[in-house]
Amino acid sequence: MPQWLKEIVSRGFKPEITNNDFSDVLFASIKSQDNELEKFPKKLIYTLEGLPGSGKTTALNSLRINKKLELVDQILPYEPVDTQPVEFYLNSDEEKTKRVLASKHKVGLLDRYYVSTLAFYWASDKINNTQRYSRVYDWYCDSIESGKIIKPFCVFYVETPIEISYLRKNRKPDFNSDNPWLNPNFLNYFEEYCHHFYATVEPQTRMYKLDGKKTKAQILGEIKAVIKKNE
Repeated sequence: MPQWLKEIVSRGFKPEITNNDFSDVLFASIKSQDNELEKFPKKLIYTLEGLPGSGKTTALNSLRINKKLELVDQILPYEPVDTQPVEFYLNSDEEKTKRVLASKHKVGLLDRYYVSTLAFYWASDKINNTQRYSRVYDWYCDSIESGKIIKPFCVFYVETPIEISYLRKNRKPDFNSDNPWLNPNFLNYFEEYCHHFYATVEPQTRMYKLDGKKTKAQILGEIKAVIKKNE
């Protein structure tokens, strides 16, 4: 196995090899031109995903003292809302990519990334009978191939029960609210999509499932341990 392929496999990607032909879509920013392959950028990119109140932002803020990490906040509003144009959130994910790749740090940690955008519009289509998800998915496919977004080395998914999400955000369920994050059906769809995505669309991506019922300190400790192990 050539060294460049060993590097890819070591990052959690297991390509299916058919007649020595590699699919670009599988490998983040790998591009095939004239039978030459462009390697991953020398970065370990982690993302934090999960329902509101799962402790993502708290973990990110707690890691700010670590000077070896490039920490990227959500950049745009704390939670996506239907009133913003789709481009608003697509641009956010592309901006996150630029920031982490431009950083001098080898390791980057992003508070949400493109899977949250995909999940938001899939759940929104389910609840509101809109037709925006297919457009966002097309953007995802195009942006992966063009390098505007890249697949992370690892995803931390904090599995948090919906009732705990409401409790931590001081919210109450409301099936009729204009705010989708108050609708339990929306949250169920959002989480269902995330699990489906990593199981079927990006099964090569490493995922660490964290128990959202644990304290934020415990969750932070697990995140630190994984990052330290892969340094």
